Amino acid sequence: MTNATPMLTGAEDGFQRSPKLADRAVQVVGQRLVASTDAEATTMPSESELAAAFAVSRTVAREVVQTLARLGMVDVSQGKRMKVRPREDWDYLNPTLLEFFDDPEEVRHILTELHETRVLIEPAVAERAALLADDDQRKALAAEVEEMRGLLDDAPAFVRHDVAFHAILADAAQNRFIRRIVQTSRELLLVSHMKTTTMAHTLSTALEHHSRICDAVLDRDPERARREMEIHLDFGLQFWLGTIS
Repeated sequence: MTNATPMLTGAEDGFQRSPKLADRAVQVVGQRLVASTDAEATTMPSESELAAAFAVSRTVAREVVQTLARLGMVDVSQGKRMKVRPREDWDYLNPTLLEFFDDPEEVRHILTELHETRVLIEPAVAERAALLADDDQRKALAAEVEEMRGLLDDAPAFVRHDVAFHAILADAAQNRFIRRIVQTSRELLLVSHMKTTTMAHTLSTALEHHSRICDAVLDRDPERARREMEIHLDFGLQFWLGTIS
């Protein structure tokens, strides 16, 4: 795909008009960029071409371009045609980007990398939380565990409290970068958790792990908190890798 025309061919197929036309146009163009076997060789259509293809205003077309640029998918240079950036430069922490991927195996691969990142970061987060969490944060952790205990038959609700538990730990670690990473990846974590903790036996195991992590934080035992988080994440990673093979 070396010119913009193939990307726009049939652009209105499946394009449903809604109060937010730009969102749907972003979805279509984003999916086509992801599906391209050589995205970097793709020439992005201009704003006027996008506007014509989707029968939208130049203002809407400009919003589409700006969104794709924020996702790291395209470079916009003044007076020049847009260029598609290398895939490794795309913003994979943005949940919108994940919506463009239709291949389940590719989605699993991306979320596996997210889980591997958690393995590198979150044991240290738990360790710091055990040292630094205030009384309110310790109570909040315990409350999340109790909520999970009553939700073993409701996976979606369980997962929401699971993610909230990890967010509290990130806040307690008192590091603005860690907090931001967890915050920006929260929706991705929801997707990842839903895929790894929806079976009954994994829910009960996850509950046990969170209870042990919580106990270590409440006891102000950083080494035990790190160790219990490592056990929890290793279980999740092995289960996740098992869903790929």
